[in-house]
Amino acid sequence: MTAELPWLHIDASAPNAAAQLHDAIANAAAEGTLAPGEKLPSVRSLAKACNVAPNTAAKAIKSLAAAGIVETDGRRGTRVKPWGEVERSLQEALAHAARLAVSSGVGSDASLAMFEAALRTEAASSR
Repeated sequence: MTAELPWLHIDASAPNAAAQLHDAIANAAAEGTLAPGEKLPSVRSLAKACNVAPNTAAKAIKSLAAAGIVETDGRRGTRVKPWGEVERSLQEALAHAARLAVSSGVGSDASLAMFEAALRTEAASSR
């Protein structure tokens, strides 16, 4: 973690540092810590901030781009992808579900388990 990137928490000694970096950036984008359109630090800066190899940071950025979370534009850098209508609708639905879970006393773990089960069911039915 650095002063410039207070949201960035990864264990550089773990074998999945690229996945951790991917998740940290994806979570920051989902939570609004990184705003749509916001420019990310360079791969080298991310690598230095996380104490990982530049290839590890590049792998995380590549996976974020493949997931549609960021857009890369060569030397112009990488930016958090602006949300489209689908993402905004999903965020609103999830916020509603979170309010319902909290007001009903359903815990975070149970709520996440229900959501993951629903995702699996939908994915299986769409095959």
